Amino acid sequence: MIKRDIKSNAGIAIGPILFIVAIMAVIAVAVSSATGGFSTVLSADKIESEVFNQASLIRNKIIKCKAEFDLRRNLSSFSGKQLCPNPDGGGFPVSLEEGSRIDELMCSSLVQVLKDSGGECCFWQDDGCENLNVVSIGDSIWEDAVPPSGMSGFKPWKYINDIKNGGGICFWIEANFKNDTVSEGFARAALKFRHSNSVADGIANYSEVIVSADKFIMWIVPPADEFKVNANCAP
Repeated sequence: MIKRDIKSNAGIAIGPILFIVAIMAVIAVAVSSATGGFSTVLSADKIESEVFNQASLIRNKIIKCKAEFDLRRNLSSFSGKQLCPNPDGGGFPVSLEEGSRIDELMCSSLVQVLKDSGGECCFWQDDGCENLNVVSIGDSIWEDAVPPSGMSGFKPWKYINDIKNGGGICFWIEANFKNDTVSEGFARAALKFRHSNSVADGIANYSEVIVSADKFIMWIVPPADEFKVNANCAP
């Protein structure tokens, strides 16, 4: 049997290596905590680009839906049935009271703007008024396009139609946390639109965009006044 002498310092180099690995792990955790885990994912430039492109696309799809709705109203005939003058949602996509996800928006259908024999506006289906879920009526505004997927570190894009209460129509995206990167990215994107940091100033000048440190809001229809603004459409 061959005897092998085991050196007393064998394996001692592993100690410093493990120590360095441990220190690097601690530093990584500290950096992630300090930035909210965000700066390593999106820069201010990336936020600016994504928010501008996605907001522009969403706005265009909603406005297209409204235009198509108005066109159908002008061309439609319902054998003497009258169209309601003020359709629910104003012809824009309707929403849940707390707001609806952008990718779930339906383009308003004419079935929601007919009058019954008594002259009351109702949701018309199968030759009669029905108590329908208005949010599910119509076709998706994304039938010919892919809805924006949002961004890492942010809540999904949401939309609310509060036009019946004078609260306006808007959609927004909100960060999960506040930091300088988010604020700068939102501010840069806002510069590409008519923008304001104040609801009152925004209504007075019809600013399309209202921004805060962690929220980017685009109005499709501004609130009637600053006292009726829907809470979701405020920074």
